[in-house]
Amino acid sequence: MKILKGESTLPSKNEMLTEFSKDLEERLENVGSTRGYHRLHQTAEPYFDSLSRLGNLRKTPRIVFEIYFSGLKYMLQDFHNFRKRIYHIVDEEKYSITMRNS
Repeated sequence: MKILKGESTLPSKNEMLTEFSKDLEERLENVGSTRGYHRLHQTAEPYFDSLSRLGNLRKTPRIVFEIYFSGLKYMLQDFHNFRKRIYHIVDEEKYSITMRNS
């Protein structure tokens, strides 16, 4: 909304293409192919931080990423039941998990 309201601006096309090329090179160095390029979980926090800076927005709290990675871990470990976990944010540094019945 900040961009639409004129409170923030997007980078130029050249800046975006340069950033894209840099990101692709870094991912190729780390992964070795473009096969996993879409897997944002490896770079989620820096990506969202860059979006926050771009839009002059508040930084995404670290606890959000911790919950995201916890959910991802449980999805990979127990796919049939991972959706039963309900996350409760206790404060800026802690969360708890309860299990939903059925």
